[in-house]
This record gives sequence, C-alpha cells and structure tokens, in this order.
Amino acid sequence: MIQERVKNLYRIAGNVSNFSNIYSEVLDEYINNSYVNYEEYLSDKKAEMFGEIFEKLTNEEKVQVYDYLTDDYSGYITFDSLENLAIAIIKKYREEVTEVLDIGSGKASFIRKCVKEDIGQEYVGEEINNKLSRDSQNLVKLLNLKNVTFKNVDSLKSVSKDRYSVVYSNMPFLNKLTNEVLNTYSSYSSIPIKKSITPDWIFMERLYNSMDDDGLGIAIVRTSILYSHADKEIRRQFSESKNIRAIIRLPEKLSNATAIPTVMIVFDKSYKGPLSMVDATNLYEKKERSLNHMNENNINTVLDAIEEESEISTRIERSILKENDYIWNTAYYLNEETLNLVNPKRLGDIATVFRGRDITKKELNEDADESYAGHLLNIADLDNYLIKGLNQKLSTSLMDKYQKYKIQEKDILLTARGSNLKIAIADKSLVEKDVIASSNIAVIRVTDEKVDPYYILSYLIGEEGKIRLGKLQTGSIILVLSLGTLKDFQVPFVSLESQKNIAEKMKMELAGLKSTIKRLEKFEEKLPNIFESNEKGVN
Repeated sequence: MIQERVKNLYRIAGNVSNFSNIYSEVLDEYINNSYVNYEEYLSDKKAEMFGEIFEKLTNEEKVQVYDYLTDDYSGYITFDSLENLAIAIIKKYREEVTEVLDIGSGKASFIRKCVKEDIGQEYVGEEINNKLSRDSQNLVKLLNLKNVTFKNVDSLKSVSKDRYSVVYSNMPFLNKLTNEVLNTYSSYSSIPIKKSITPDWIFMERLYNSMDDDGLGIAIVRTSILYSHADKEIRRQFSESKNIRAIIRLPEKLSNATAIPTVMIVFDKSYKGPLSMVDATNLYEKKERSLNHMNENNINTVLDAIEEESEISTRIERSILKENDYIWNTAYYLNEETLNLVNPKRLGDIATVFRGRDITKKELNEDADESYAGHLLNIADLDNYLIKGLNQKLSTSLMDKYQKYKIQEKDILLTARGSNLKIAIADKSLVEKDVIASSNIAVIRVTDEKVDPYYILSYLIGEEGKIRLGKLQTGSIILVLSLGTLKDFQVPFVSLESQKNIAEKMKMELAGLKSTIKRLEKFEEKLPNIFESNEKGVN
C-alpha cells in the first residue's frame, strides 16, 4: 500500500531526483504551519494533485512514506533488521529501562521502535545532521510520541555527563579522526589511543561512557575492528576494561545504503560471564530490492546462540582472548564443524592439491656444474604474496626428471612446512622461468572452470582464511600443514560474476604491489651510492 502511495506521489512530482528532500520540506511545513504551499515545490497542476494525496494520508502513513523514501540514501543509513535484533536483546536482558540514548540517531527509527515496544520512559537522540535532526522531531510530532528529545550535536565533540539505562549506536563509518575529537575523547576516557585507529572505537568508548552502572550498550561497527593490526592495542584495552556480553558477526546487504560488513557488539556492565562469539552471517531471508532481512526466527536463533554454544556460536573466557592476541574475529574461535560458511566447497573437490618434490642435497650438489634450464622454488622465495626471487637453479636433467612438479600459471602456492604461513600465486612471468616446487611448498591447482583461482587466493590470504589455515597447522616450532587437511579445507563460494569482481581487484592490487616492490629495490640500490657518486662529481 505505502509503495503504491509513494509511486503515485513520485509520478506526480515528475520523478525528480531530490524527491525525498521535497517530501521532507512538505512535512516540515505541514507540521509547523497551518498551511502547505505545494506550489513552492511543484507546478500548479502537480501541486494540487500532490497535496490531495498527501493530505489523505494518516500521520502514520506520512511517516511510512518518509521512511520508504529515505531508505536508500547513505545519509539515512538504517538497518531495520539490526534495530529489531537490538530491541530483542534489550527485552531479553532488561526487565526495566528508564532512559534510552541513541548516538547518531539519524531519522530516529530506533527511538521510535523503543517507544512502540514500551522500552524506556525518556528518550534522547543525538544527531549531527541539521536536516535529519529536524526531520526526527517532525516524525515524533506526527506520531505524538512523548518524552523524546533530540540534540543537534556532534556526539564526539559534545559529550554529556548524563547516564542511560540503554545506549545504542549505529555509528557513521568515519574515515579519520580530527584533533578536536581526540582532545574531547581524552577528557572522558583513560584509554590512550592513536590517530591511526578505526574511528569506530571512539564511538564505542562514548557509548560505554554514557551507560549507567548497570547499563546495556549496543554498537554497530565495521568488522575490520575485530582483527585490524592497527587496532590491536585498543582491542586489548577494551577486552580488559569493558564488560562485553557478545560479539555478533552480521549478514551482508541489510541496507541498500552501504555494503560495508558489520558486527554488533553488546556491552553489559552488569554482566561478568563468558563472552559469546556468534556468527550470524547466514541468518537472513531475501527481501525486496536485493536486500537481506533478519526475520523473527533468525533473531531468536541469535538470542539462543548468545546464551548457549551452538552451530553458530561459542562462549569463551576473557583469558582466551589474551591467549589469542586479543583477536575478536568470531571465525577464530568457532570450530571448523560449526563455522557458518556460505556455499562451502572442499579444495579437494575443485582443485588438485599436491606437495612439491623433495630434491636431496646430494642431487643438487651433483647438479651444480650442469647448465641450468629452470629453478627450484623454496620457502625463502615466497614473500608478500609474491615470489621475490629464485635462488636455486636446476639443470635440464632434473627439470625433465621432475616435470610433473612444474608450476603452472595461476597455481596457488603456500608453505606446507615452516615457521610462518606464506601464500602466493604463480603469474606468467614466474612460469616462463620454468619452476619446480620444493617439498616444503603445497600447490593448489584449480581444475573447476567455475572457480577463479584469484578468488581462492583472496579468501586464503584474507583474515578469516589465514586464521582457519593457521589453526590447521601442527607442530611447535616447525609448523606443518598436511595435504589431507588442505584438501578437506572448505572455502565459501559466491557467484562466478562476484568471484571475477574479487579476482580482478586482487590482480590489480598484486600488480600494484609488484610495481611498488620494484621501485623500492631501485631506491635500495641508489641510496648507498649517493655519497660516492657525489664525491666523483665534485672531483
């Protein structure tokens, strides 16, 4: 019904690109004046038709139209499913709520849901955007909601001393922190930070600082904070000083306004128990306009997973975080059997997996005086996802003898034995040098035409892939990755089109990395010779 009303209004307006802005202005005039001059926004005939439809809408329908129009705009990012999940978590863990704060409240959708669900008695929304703050107040007036206040402020610069029973923040994903924000942060937090950290941590500290002594806080943040090396120290600080009930990895495409993967962090100052790690990435149903949506069953599954270990969750003590270098990534703690992968496939089913040839020192010594025709790839030759050099030459006789171990283009190469896990892919330039893999190198040769090797590489060198592979290595000093384990290793799969998009990005970045390394090598050659070349020039 609402979609039909929107289409009619949109058609009357002439499909104008700023229709959501026009509607917002009409709402503002309707609420704050006794008369709306529709002709100020549209031509005479269109204005009359638009006004006739608009004024027939109930107040609730007027709000629904506004929500529908603003769902796709990045300035109004709202995760309807995640607000529903947050509401369910609050209901489960709090029988009584007095004050609710929404940091970065946007169009007040979360506050409106809290009022509807009878969560809280007083509500405060903080929003930096002037227009959104105004719209929020108008929507609340239309719905006749009581005890709701909006502050048109920058939540990272204007920090109140008020404390709340529940604090929620679906925070804006900032790219960098300003000095003013950092200075304000230091006035209320004792945790030292660097300007290089992900800005989401500032919002989480502001959220936690605004919770009362028994407060519950829910933050929606980027998944990169779970494992980013730059955030390691602040993860440690949060792990040791904050009461965290759950870390929940969330499904993708829950909003048309952003494709950034997200995670929900649940803080609870009254909670002293183990931390729940939940992988909810596959808990969704398809919705209209290519969106995913978490239904009631999905949400209930998450609630159960927080309380008890399941196929998608585990519970760990804080000491385990310390033992694992304060990594928050849920994949690190879930067993392979319970890891929730999308359309998983065994490497052994899509590729030939084998170990390189063990060529003895005796063979290599006897081969040293022969004219060479190729190279042996050793662990030391793998570096930074590329092959940095080939130091061991092989004669024609050895190349012919071990021809079946010869590396082909797009072979994925990784260390089967060694102190560190290294992964690379064979490009054309490597293959042209005629290379045989040593026995310390495992080779993954993709044979399935519907699988792009560069997609496999992107997963294996990604945070989740590296964590999972690392957990499969055995040994204390020399780590071993067995072929059987590697063949059974499962990789999540997306469509071939999505694979190719990821693969193209991987190729482009690898080419950039290779070019950068070559430039660095030139500088390394030039720098030691500057003094001598200058002296010769003087003489």
